Amino acid sequence: MNMTWLISFDIKTAGVETEKHLIVQADCLAMAEHGVKQMGATWWPELQQDEGEHWWCFDQGEVWFSAITLLEDVEFSILRGLGFLSLWQVSETPDGVIVRDEFGHCWQDYRR
Repeated sequence: MNMTWLISFDIKTAGVETEKHLIVQADCLAMAEHGVKQMGATWWPELQQDEGEHWWCFDQGEVWFSAITLLEDVEFSILRGLGFLSLWQVSETPDGVIVRDEFGHCWQDYRR
């Protein structure tokens, strides 16, 4: 059964910090976290530095994985209804964890 989380990243580009929020679905917390860490580490091409799996430095800026919050069904329904948060699904394959959007597009292709 897929569980749903609200994910928060802090992004610093050209000295300006912004927040990015999205929704992730996965079978368990460990898989969700693994997928989110994969997202952070591949935010932009050419990862320069990875510290503790929660902070990544790139030529373009920095990314922090700042929060993961389990959502109840009604909370998920409300957030999806607002229409501004993207939905990502984390699944496990023999080759590792894959992160895809609700239309089947791979995270790495989306971010490149």
